[in-house]
Amino acid sequence: MPPKLKRVIRLDSQPLSQTFFTPEGYLIDRPILTSTGIFEYTNADGSVRQELRLPEDVFEAESLRSYQGKPVIVTHDAGLVTKDNVAEAITLQIVELRIL
Repeated sequence: MPPKLKRVIRLDSQPLSQTFFTPEGYLIDRPILTSTGIFEYTNADGSVRQELRLPEDVFEAESLRSYQGKPVIVTHDAGLVTKDNVAEAITLQIVELRIL
């Protein structure tokens, strides 16, 4: 019998090293939305699990299209962002995704 799948929440962050505002006030950034490799996550019981993200999955066209229109939260300092409070937490929205 296959294992039962469950929903998990992952929080990752990256420094905003290439971020700047245009004279008109628009934010320009080249953030790292995700990467490939082995990710380590701490389970609720304190144990650590590893998940492999392969390039063919991360950079697959359908996966990349899924970012279009998604909200961007600059910080999670206020706690977990859910569908019920995202309107208060949303700072930006992904308009165009380019692979550099």
